[in-house]
Amino acid sequence: MPSCKAPSGKRLATDLTNKPLSGIARETDRRDGVKGVGLESGRAVALRQSLNKAGEKERGEQRGQDSPGVFASFF
Repeated sequence: MPSCKAPSGKRLATDLTNKPLSGIARETDRRDGVKGVGLESGRAVALRQSLNKAGEKERGEQRGQDSPGVFASFF
């Protein structure tokens, strides 16, 4: 992470003024050593959404077409 100096000569901990949000999130992930810290990149979001849709589609096929009616009968 680039360091910059404050006018008083002290080093600032971080300089987030000119960085895109995805870059901030990636640096946060690397620095903390924990996945999922910070913001997700666009690719990660797209992958998660596609996996969620695939899972919903699979569950829908297993339950059959009458699942909305079955769900509504509980209320």
